[in-house]
Amino acid sequence: MCGENIEQQIQQERRAILELPFVSGISDAAHGKGGGFRVNLRCHTAQEHGNCECGGLKQGVPVLVSSTRTTLLECLQEVHNQVLRQHGPQCVAASKAL
Repeated sequence: MCGENIEQQIQQERRAILELPFVSGISDAAHGKGGGFRVNLRCHTAQEHGNCECGGLKQGVPVLVSSTRTTLLECLQEVHNQVLRQHGPQCVAASKAL
């Protein structure tokens, strides 16, 4: 049952990230034994509709399992925090204009 709960939390976190207007997808970022994630962004395409704070990135930085993030859920949570820190109202407005 605990595994089902973790899987549900992972799915909820993925949905929350995908609801952000400047995120177009989440991809696996496997490296070695640990896995991880990175986001695909609309900011590069949206640049023609306004300047994004991030400078028009196509992808976020991969967040991998490490000694400080030991689970895939923690990786997704960090991806979520990362995109919220790097993308603001201009990215949202430009992405919604697509």
